[in-house]
Amino acid sequence: MMSKKIKMYGTTWCSDCLRTKVFFNFNNIPFEYINIEKDDAARKYVVNVNPEGNQSVPVIEIEGVNEILIEPTISKLKEILNI
Repeated sequence: MMSKKIKMYGTTWCSDCLRTKVFFNFNNIPFEYINIEKDDAARKYVVNVNPEGNQSVPVIEIEGVNEILIEPTISKLKEILNI
């Protein structure tokens, strides 16, 4: 279904991350999950891309989309992915 590479930065305790994972899996959309609790470089990346240096997740990068998505809604993901 999807040919775009997707990276999702998140944590195990984040309900928005779980919701997004369920959305991707339900729609058979492959994605790379990066746990910022276990990857210090990924955590620093999330802090750098978040306004005011927060650790808000999920942070999602979609190949071909010139926007880093921070805590996107499912509606926003559907719009971007044309679902």
